[in-house]
Amino acid sequence: MYLKHLKALPVLISYFLNGLYEKGDHSFLPSTLEVYSIYRSLMPRLKLKSDNRKEAILLDILNELQRCPRDLYNTLQENDKKLFIKKESRDDEDVPDSVLLRKQDRSPYFILRCLEYLGQFEKLNFQIGLGKYVFHRYEKDDTGSGKYIRRWDKPIHVFGKLSEIEGEYPELLKKVQIDPATITDATNAPYLVETNPHYFFDGNNIGLKIKEDKPLLNQFRSRISPKTGEEIHIPENDKPDFILATDELHCVSFMLVTDSPF
Repeated sequence: MYLKHLKALPVLISYFLNGLYEKGDHSFLPSTLEVYSIYRSLMPRLKLKSDNRKEAILLDILNELQRCPRDLYNTLQENDKKLFIKKESRDDEDVPDSVLLRKQDRSPYFILRCLEYLGQFEKLNFQIGLGKYVFHRYEKDDTGSGKYIRRWDKPIHVFGKLSEIEGEYPELLKKVQIDPATITDATNAPYLVETNPHYFFDGNNIGLKIKEDKPLLNQFRSRISPKTGEEIHIPENDKPDFILATDELHCVSFMLVTDSPF
């Protein structure tokens, strides 16, 4: 049926489920209703969106600020918890309410984004993760369970500004980027497991490097595979010149707001 939940329910009860409903057994209703209403149309949710990257980051920050940290939420009284319940409404759909919870501390990410757009740290680049690069694949024979596929991989890290790298992936990686959902045992190396570029945090630290006029991605190191005898190419990641603790980012942002000299 193409009917929505509230309109489909009376039809189901009257013509298909009358006997079961009268017996008082209603446990089947949610799943049955969903199956019979699978072809219903849903109106899209209204959401503020901006093509301007700076505005998009600001909207993301505002969305995060309205959320309650999980640890704090668990200590609130029931009446106070209701302040963070978001009522969902889709015409006459019975959509569960959602809870506005902050599940992780995203402040380091937002501070780094703001540093980029404010033009701070112009001579320094941040360590950026581009994903896992699978550079070798071969078949291994296990006497116990037969043959299986082994892969050698390495994460690729570069140094730059996330705002610049998001739209300018290294050409070499664009050619070998693969959707994770399509990877099978028959997928030949090399390939990059598709992922969004992101700040790479090593624990509570992020690497910094003095800006240089050089290619974003260094050359690959060649070697001969001891398993297959073929030539493989292993990516070489640059080492950071400095380490910045994420705890210090709050001090950096405070100094920016107060126009204090670095």
